[in-house]
Amino acid sequence: MQVSVTFKNLDPTPSLKEYAENKILKSVKFDEKLIDAQVFLSTEAHNRSADITLIGSHGLKLRAQVKSDDMYGSIDKAVDKIIRQLRRHKEKLKSHKAKPTSSMFSENDVEVEFAQEAVE
Repeated sequence: MQVSVTFKNLDPTPSLKEYAENKILKSVKFDEKLIDAQVFLSTEAHNRSADITLIGSHGLKLRAQVKSDDMYGSIDKAVDKIIRQLRRHKEKLKSHKAKPTSSMFSENDVEVEFAQEAVE
């Protein structure tokens, strides 16, 4: 997965960039369908903002935006939101799959048919 980190009104420190990249790669490593991650870090007055967008195959797009006093805290909270969205998406895909059926009739239906034939 390709991760791009962009800074606005903030000095681009290597440690902050590496932290954001590692946090995203560790948290979404179990989903192989994600192809791109865009991280936008900015500061406005006393607010530190982290905006994360994940783009996956088949049109999947997840986005989280968090503002707080600490940049590292903003990144952590945004990644947590992304993880929740990803789990919700996977559960939705799981629940929409068809449930396998073992046979057309259940065992009770077959017993009823045999009982009716024995009576006649």
